[in-house]
Amino acid sequence: MGKEQQTAPKMKSLYWALKLLDYYDSTHPLLGITELAELSGQLKSSVSNAMATLELLGYVRKYHDTGKYILGHRILSLYNVYRLNNDFADRLIGCAREVCAEVGEIVRVGTMIRNEIMLICSETPMAGMYHTVYDVRLPVHCTALGKALLSNSAETTIDRALAGELKSYTERTVTDADAIKRELQEIRKRGYAVEDMEFEYGVSAVAVPVGLIFQDQENKRGAPPTNERYSMDICAPSLRLTPEKMEQYAGVILKHLKKLQQD
Repeated sequence: MGKEQQTAPKMKSLYWALKLLDYYDSTHPLLGITELAELSGQLKSSVSNAMATLELLGYVRKYHDTGKYILGHRILSLYNVYRLNNDFADRLIGCAREVCAEVGEIVRVGTMIRNEIMLICSETPMAGMYHTVYDVRLPVHCTALGKALLSNSAETTIDRALAGELKSYTERTVTDADAIKRELQEIRKRGYAVEDMEFEYGVSAVAVPVGLIFQDQENKRGAPPTNERYSMDICAPSLRLTPEKMEQYAGVILKHLKKLQQD
């Protein structure tokens, strides 16, 4: 994915301390000082001091038998506050579940955090039950979710996301920024983005940009209006997800999104 470009932080010590939390994800829930120092490029002593401070505030918790840290209760507390102030995201997850029930395939919703896609849900049909998966991060340049989001983004956002060397995951991954920008133009005309084994062999997807969402100012919790960009995709084995099926599934997503807007 593109290298992140950003303005210099005004408080470098705070920036680097909070940046340590970015290295936690679903595949790295437990990290030690040495690992964090290698990932961040910071001195072990600096990382140790930062983690001790974060532990004091409840953002991480230390396993004293291993010396490694996991995320703490304060993260969950902040997440709950976020959910209270983001009613639309919950409604969008419900919409994804309805799409999943109709098509019988995996349905995901993502948003762009800096230069990667973070899933806010991944609904998987399993014997009539729906399993929600969180905290999965995907590249923006070679996934249907990412390209759908970029197609609905400002040029400055697109340039930032596609800057630097783009990683190739399969022989079908497009890594030329100009070629991706041309594809974004086609996505805007067509109304949906496609992914054909560009990120993972044997897996394809079709995604629709949800767009710029304004929360209702009359939100019953009194939350201020916020701007969020999302995209929703249907992901399936490539043999099942033919071009005709992609067009059909894009229509299914749009149908449910229109219903969501009317609710």
